[in-house]
Amino acid sequence: MIDFGIDAFLSTDIFGQEAFYKSADGISRTINVVLETPYSAPEGTGIVGVSDVATTALCKTADVEDAVRGDTLHIGDVTYTVTETMPDGDGFTTLRLSKE
Repeated sequence: MIDFGIDAFLSTDIFGQEAFYKSADGISRTINVVLETPYSAPEGTGIVGVSDVATTALCKTADVEDAVRGDTLHIGDVTYTVTETMPDGDGFTTLRLSKE
């Protein structure tokens, strides 16, 4: 049986990748996130394009429960600044990010 709990979903064996999270008050830790980058859908006759211009990171709420604007998330060679936190009430939080 496959476990599709929060930890399993964010596992680097499934969808997650390791990120270095640093809060505005200087506390830092390594967490797993699912990074989603901006995209745009094609437009054409009879097709409405849909896009999202923000990079987001899906996280375990317990890992970022005190996240605020100005916190940072370092993934690979890129450092992002948190611009908005969006907890879903089911254990996940989406962090809207901007590149530094």
